Amino acid sequence: MDDNSKRGRRGRTALLLLALCGVSIAGCGGYGIVSPQAYQFATAIYSVANLQSAQRLASIGPQVKAAHDAHELTNQEYAWLQEILDQARKGNWEAAQTAARGMMEDQVASQ
Repeated sequence: MDDNSKRGRRGRTALLLLALCGVSIAGCGGYGIVSPQAYQFATAIYSVANLQSAQRLASIGPQVKAAHDAHELTNQEYAWLQEILDQARKGNWEAAQTAARGMMEDQVASQ
């Protein structure tokens, strides 16, 4: 392979990595508009994470699943809420609280 080919390949690789980083940064916390049900769950998770209550947290997961099964949450909302719940379940209360707050704040910013 000659030098021009190597430089071209490196340039394309760098461009791809830059694009992926941009998508990753833009996607951080960008929930956009969610349903009223998802907003209520985000509020509940925020409160539970603030209190660091594993007992109350245990009751939210089944409610989120039931709402998804009843088509009250989109697949994306369900996935986001599960990710936030997983953070709390792992004891990452601050991360869960921050993510839940981000979802709520995105509703205000989107209006």
